[in-house]
Amino acid sequence: MRILITNERLDQRAGSDGFVRDLARGLQALGHYVIVYGSDQHQRPRFLERDSIPVAADLERLPFRPDIIHARHHLDAMTAVSGLPGVPAIHHCIAPASSIVLPVHPRIHRYVAPSTDVAGRLAGEGIGEERIDLVGNAVDLQRFARRREPATPPRRVLVYDDELGADSPVVSAIRAAAAARGLSLDHLGRRFGRVIDNPELRLLDYDIVCARGRKAIEALACGCAVMIIAHDRGERLVDRLDVARLRDTDFSVGADAPVASADRLAAAFAGYAPESAAAATAEVRSACDFPRLASELEAVYRSAIAMHQGHVADPAAEEKAAARYLEKLLPSIKRMEKAQTMAGDVPLSTASMLLGASASLAAIQADLDKPR
Repeated sequence: MRILITNERLDQRAGSDGFVRDLARGLQALGHYVIVYGSDQHQRPRFLERDSIPVAADLERLPFRPDIIHARHHLDAMTAVSGLPGVPAIHHCIAPASSIVLPVHPRIHRYVAPSTDVAGRLAGEGIGEERIDLVGNAVDLQRFARRREPATPPRRVLVYDDELGADSPVVSAIRAAAAARGLSLDHLGRRFGRVIDNPELRLLDYDIVCARGRKAIEALACGCAVMIIAHDRGERLVDRLDVARLRDTDFSVGADAPVASADRLAAAFAGYAPESAAAATAEVRSACDFPRLASELEAVYRSAIAMHQGHVADPAAEEKAAARYLEKLLPSIKRMEKAQTMAGDVPLSTASMLLGASASLAAIQADLDKPR
């Protein structure tokens, strides 16, 4: 099979970039030809310097016509689907469907969800349940081959997340909890300004890792005790019996998890047990190896290709799908344009923040101006 994978960026080994690298290698091991597409022309040479996976930044110069598009990240996904007429696709929804502009197109035959929550949200967006495949996350255990021996007592804690920052409520609670227990604390992630290429080595230095999603699986695979966290919540340290439930939620915080507080998290740190961490590691390494995920996705590709064999091309329907997608995207584009106009010499991220704050203040003032 000739497979094109899309991703919004390809120049780092962290997060989704690392997943794509592992997926490409997993599919290559199954005998498939894989190329990765990213729309940023500057990413291609940087990525090729660090790996052997073919990367394309121009859909008109692909070395082969794909049999299937594995579409990730909606902008690059819809670019590839629109730019490769007649090629079937699947969409891998790696975030809650309500938080993105969901690509819907006559040639996107199947949707992959990493958790039942995301699958439910896809169904709520009008995607038929018969077209949704639940495929849990995994890591390459050949890469994460080394396991640390759990220490007693624990000494080092790590917050390992790309979306959280130093001002996130859960990070503040972790900081206070670690101080209360006499534990040293480090941070890794994009918003902390510390992105690493070798988590399989760096995670070995930490007794307790606070993470979620694929990063939580990485830490568990390395033998760390893991606390699943979100913006303002944190769970107890993961034990062996938690793994099956967490696989179903993509290792995310449950809806019933309590709001994080320093006292609650300090109590969770106090419950650290080396034997429990070791048992959770063994369970994850048994259930979350990447060859299983690659094989499941291979089956999804074959299903989408089979569905496409009875598909009758309808250019008008495809044009309407592209127009509906752009219509949903327009508000975000207009906000970005307004932020850029405001920015001048100000960084775009700062301008966006100021624009959001301005809108909030305007709403507060409008509420104050209402007749009482």
